[in-house]
Amino acid sequence: MNEKENKSNSGCFILIVIVLLSLYTCGSRKRIGATCRDGTSSYSTGSGTCSHHNGVRNWKYEYWWE
Repeated sequence: MNEKENKSNSGCFILIVIVLLSLYTCGSRKRIGATCRDGTSSYSTGSGTCSHHNGVRNWKYEYWWE
């Protein structure tokens, strides 16, 4: 390989890394609440959420595209 091909390959690699990082960031989610095991809903997102309702059944998330 010559120097010109090396620069071209490194440029492509950098572009691919930037695209992958942006896709990873865009796919991130934010926890916005929970459904408790007894059926109640909570907007709490931290430790102790649903502690008086038998714990968390599942977490609710907000995605960037919603």
